[in-house]
Amino acid sequence: MRIVLADDITGAAEVAALAWQAGLEVAVFAWPCAIGQIDLAVIDTNTRNIGPAEAISTLEQIIDQLGPSGVRWTFKKVDSVLRGNVVAELSVMLRRLPIQQVILAPANPSKGRVIRNGRYYINEVPLDMTDLARDPFHPRRSSLVMELLDHVPGVPVCIRDYNEYDGEQTGIILANVQDMQQLWNWARLLDDRSIAAGGSDFFGLVLDRQLRRGPTRSTDQDRLPSSPSLFVCGSTSEQSQSFRKRASDAGIPVHLVPADIPDTSIDHPAAKLIGAIRGYGTAILAIEDAPAKGTPVQLASRIAAIVQLVLCETNLAELFLEGGTTARAVMDLLGWRQLSIVGQYAPGLVRMALKGVDRPHIVVKPGSYPWPAQILPTIIEA
Repeated sequence: MRIVLADDITGAAEVAALAWQAGLEVAVFAWPCAIGQIDLAVIDTNTRNIGPAEAISTLEQIIDQLGPSGVRWTFKKVDSVLRGNVVAELSVMLRRLPIQQVILAPANPSKGRVIRNGRYYINEVPLDMTDLARDPFHPRRSSLVMELLDHVPGVPVCIRDYNEYDGEQTGIILANVQDMQQLWNWARLLDDRSIAAGGSDFFGLVLDRQLRRGPTRSTDQDRLPSSPSLFVCGSTSEQSQSFRKRASDAGIPVHLVPADIPDTSIDHPAAKLIGAIRGYGTAILAIEDAPAKGTPVQLASRIAAIVQLVLCETNLAELFLEGGTTARAVMDLLGWRQLSIVGQYAPGLVRMALKGVDRPHIVVKPGSYPWPAQILPTIIEA
């Protein structure tokens, strides 16, 4: 069995979809959970928004439960802009697995995300000059990758170009990557002494190298979303705001809730959404564009409670969840522990299904990714 550990559900779904396209039997699991034998188990550890000590404890529990038997291959999916407990979690793998180094390649060149001379750029804009600098919970206020990483005493971290790699370094080797060819060069350097960690581009190349084949399943990029549907925008990013504005301008009901909405006040927005879905076929739920209050988990739990009320009163065909914290809060509240991949509308926009349940399909998307162009015209025409 192959194992991928991801610190949030959208990242887990993104790499699971790549494995599904490659023809593997794959499922996404929300930890804690029971994991049966399968080609690839992608485990959402849900550790991005907790403290490092708790994240380390969670990774230790997972690795101890899985044990060495039956696990043929491990990949650690990290956030592409290094949010969360990246070094803390990799330190567990260095201690608990028979390896000496981690090759960490978070760059996603296919999405314009590169690391050059230790600095992070998105479409040639320094990371700290992008919308991610204003992330309410993990602001990226530097483009220097060493300043973005958490630090763990005794765990060495170095930055290298692939042609500087000599195989003798120990600890975490963070890869400068400017294009897919350089990323492929890093994938070729992996051996029994190392494991791979990084973004979806790196995962795809590492998987291709191991399987020695490309995609065998097609995506759903030409498929139209089904109605009735609910879009839950758990991000206040510029992409999310633009999507909501375009939808509102087209007459699609958009319902905003304040970031500090009390638990006792969720019935009203839920009723509004239920009415909109019954009358229009689709609706959008989003957080008001106000300074974030509380923790990301607290905000997401309020959104999840509204979604639960809507699901009880509507027979949704598709539930779109933007942002890993929001998506995981919905899954936890509803007791969803295992999801299978059924397709994807675009890279990162992944359609999943609950075992033995026809609807709704759950479609998740990272908060920092744009909504694909075909989604909005589709829901307008529907």
